[in-house]
Amino acid sequence: MSLSAAGRAQPVPRRPDFGNVECPWSNSFDRGLASVTEWKWLDLKGTTPLAVRSGRHDRTDSGFLAFSSVTYGDLDGDGRDEAAVDLIRGSGGSATWHYLYVFRIEGAMPKPIALLRSGSRANGGLTGVAIDNRVLILEFNDPDFRTADCCSDGFIRVRYKYDGARFIETPPRVKGLRQK
Repeated sequence: MSLSAAGRAQPVPRRPDFGNVECPWSNSFDRGLASVTEWKWLDLKGTTPLAVRSGRHDRTDSGFLAFSSVTYGDLDGDGRDEAAVDLIRGSGGSATWHYLYVFRIEGAMPKPIALLRSGSRANGGLTGVAIDNRVLILEFNDPDFRTADCCSDGFIRVRYKYDGARFIETPPRVKGLRQK
């Protein structure tokens, strides 16, 4: 509980369990996945719910989706946190991609507002998520500094602002080498 300005106890909002959530999904998200080397915002229109339970969804075709992390912060300026939920898409082999869902938290049921798919591992794979001052900050592996299929010594940091309908990149992109 927290206190309101009048001193009355106010309930602290509960955060959803993102290890058990319905995520919008379309099989088109996986089309050409093996050659995906860039991150991209995907269209949520025409999707159907995909159930992640106990942090995982095993695909009937191949591979899986698994809960990785959640980052909270106010992205739209309404004083309430949104959630950036990172799900890892594994192929059943060594390749992995990240699907970053952004949810508006409305009561017990989070509402998806955006979805970003990353490249695979060293080829633009998502490595970090932060929310600061209404900005979604994402860090990706830089393929120009790739050391193997899995790894890169470099990063690309990209900032996005939410305009109420979509995320818009706010330049400049920052490229650098990771500290060893």
